[in-house]
Amino acid sequence: MDEQTTRRGEKQPESPALKTQSPAPTHVLLRYLSGVLFSRVMFSCAILVGLMEILALLEQTTPILQRHLGVSGILTYAGMRLPFLMAGALPLGVLIGALVMLTQMTLASEMAILQASGLSMWGLYKRLIPATLIIGVMGVVLDDQVTPRSEQALAAWWNRTDPHPENGHAFWFHEGGRIGRVQYVADGGNMLSGLDLYTRTPDGLLHKAMHADRADYTHAHGWQLHAISGIQVDGNKPTRLPVENRYRVADNAASVGFHPSFG
Repeated sequence: MDEQTTRRGEKQPESPALKTQSPAPTHVLLRYLSGVLFSRVMFSCAILVGLMEILALLEQTTPILQRHLGVSGILTYAGMRLPFLMAGALPLGVLIGALVMLTQMTLASEMAILQASGLSMWGLYKRLIPATLIIGVMGVVLDDQVTPRSEQALAAWWNRTDPHPENGHAFWFHEGGRIGRVQYVADGGNMLSGLDLYTRTPDGLLHKAMHADRADYTHAHGWQLHAISGIQVDGNKPTRLPVENRYRVADNAASVGFHPSFG
């Protein structure tokens, strides 16, 4: 037998090409399916939000232009309104995006290929969990953190840019044993006009009624009431309180039950 002939059963040396070949990447299917679902959901949400933004601007563009806010006012309104619309469109976007993804994969025979390769439906669902969790966290953050702040900022901006806040509607509020009425709000919630405060006893009877022509809020001094008048009831005897030009209610708005900005 020739010496160059390899012996039967002897292990052949690996070729350099096999040594340098990298192993197959892992989690490719996981990244692909989650990425496709996430992109389809975001695309569906973008379309829904765009349609709702157009409808909202059709209603609000005229008032914005009447306030001489121009294009910057329109963009400001659209930007502050965006988180609220996104939070509302996200659940429907998930449904539409998932249907679009599954339909496209079925038409492209990807579902048949995955099933032929041994992937079960449960395995398909497991590979969609990362995208679902990311979308769920986004929805929670939008609803709990972003949307309330943006709506509050939008309400304050809308009130602050109102050239005729006196045309606003009056409203009532209460906190503990106090009841209040405000004729209208101006300066983004930092000025209240026609403020009436009623203090009740633990039995629910009227103890004090106070009226102020105006209330201004500053971070340094809290709420300050101007042109104050009122009465105090002790038993069955009402007593008129002395008129004051200025009165500091509290160092912070929370102690009187209302806040400088509103939503």
